Amino acid sequence: MKKILSLIFVYAMLIFTACAEESDTTATDTQTNGTEFAEERTEEVEMSDEEYLISLGKRLKLGMTEEEVVAEIGEPDQHGGSGRYWLEYYRGDCCLRVWTWIDPYEVYRVAVYNDKTGNNTEIYSIYDE
Repeated sequence: MKKILSLIFVYAMLIFTACAEESDTTATDTQTNGTEFAEERTEEVEMSDEEYLISLGKRLKLGMTEEEVVAEIGEPDQHGGSGRYWLEYYRGDCCLRVWTWIDPYEVYRVAVYNDKTGNNTEIYSIYDE
């Protein structure tokens, strides 16, 4: 009887040890994948506010309607104008400004302003043609 109990105990220990080794491997794999994901996120975070707004502005095209702009990059933080209409998107010290004509509200200029550096990056403009 003692031999049978001893064998059961030994087999139980082997089974639990094998399960623990598999769990450790899975945890290591998860940590590796998490690290890789964190590195990818770090690259996104390293994009400056100005670069981020420029990338948004490049998604727009001359002649787009206001509705198309909002559908592409979201609701503006501010908008207004008289004779010419503009949409503004802010991030940090930077502003993406999208100008449209009042009627039919089509984009004719897109630029990013950096208040901190005074840099003005023209992305699209009908005046460049």
